[in-house]
Amino acid sequence: MNHLGVGQQQKKTVVCNNTEVQLVIPQQPQNIQYTRQPHVVYCANCNNQIQTHVQLKIGKGQLMMALIMLPKLLCACVIPLLMDDCRDAVHLCPVCKAEVGRKNFIFE
Repeated sequence: MNHLGVGQQQKKTVVCNNTEVQLVIPQQPQNIQYTRQPHVVYCANCNNQIQTHVQLKIGKGQLMMALIMLPKLLCACVIPLLMDDCRDAVHLCPVCKAEVGRKNFIFE
């Protein structure tokens, strides 16, 4: 991954029909606060502007909630494992399937 300073842009030179063209690839800010909703961002893996695909996955926070509830009621410990609101929201690029961001349930 190419790390650039603030305000810098990545430039790429390509040859098209024997003509050299310089492309400027916009960079997204590094401080995006991902939520559980799709975001429009630039994928650092394929350099496309995309709307992320959000996939809910079991994370550390969800497992921690299940472990906390385990001594209370054996049946209740499965409740956090069944709730989508307790899962991590993983943002994927629909083009290259790379992970571009994540919103964790508890642990940031």
